[in-house]
Amino acid sequence: MDYTDVDTFSLKRLMDKQARYRSHLEFLDTCTHMNIIPKGFQLKWELQMEAGDEDFEKCRKIKIDAANQLMGVTRDACLKKLNELEGEIIHFYSMLDSNEKKPIDIWYVERTLENKRRKLKKLQQLKSQINKDEDVQTYKIISIAKDGNCF
Repeated sequence: MDYTDVDTFSLKRLMDKQARYRSHLEFLDTCTHMNIIPKGFQLKWELQMEAGDEDFEKCRKIKIDAANQLMGVTRDACLKKLNELEGEIIHFYSMLDSNEKKPIDIWYVERTLENKRRKLKKLQQLKSQINKDEDVQTYKIISIAKDGNCF
């Protein structure tokens, strides 16, 4: 492996990292825009004592706020890492001659599209899950009303 192969390998590795971080960032931005909390950010903690509906609602809002703050911190970390990677990529990219740049550019576009497809699928699954959860809640309300258990 000569010097150019090392540069190409390093550049691809850095560009792959950049594609993943960009994908994470776009995913978080889309989730924030759509008001969706990804599974990994959802807090599972529940109030383990008798309490009124108001207390349970406060806990639910705190969990949502905490999840959104964690998403924000993660987003900031992604931006910071992307800025670091940009400098390294520019350094390695400038060492390549023009014949070596085209295949790397094509590879990077393909990698980015692959990441976007994967994240889009995750978003569709999250949205589908939210719709199912809303349908279940509606079904429960209708079932209770049919039984005459309205309060």
